[in-house]
Amino acid sequence: MQPRNVARPAWFGPDDLRVIFRAYDDAWTEIEPRISADVMAQEWARMSLATIVLGLGKSDAMTPEGLKRLAVAVFCAKHRLR
Repeated sequence: MQPRNVARPAWFGPDDLRVIFRAYDDAWTEIEPRISADVMAQEWARMSLATIVLGLGKSDAMTPEGLKRLAVAVFCAKHRLR
């Protein structure tokens, strides 16, 4: 399952989804080098990140950069990554 498919709920408008998708893509670019090359580990990490971004994406006035930074920080803290 692709993480973008998770972000289809009706409570996110088009502008919200643009912010969420950009933040997710940028966060994944930063996190990916820290994750094992194992396909299952990659898929698990992508889904975990998607869940985090979607959860944080509900806050108002979030910029793509702000959402990305917060998502990376939460992901790294949750999974004990540097």
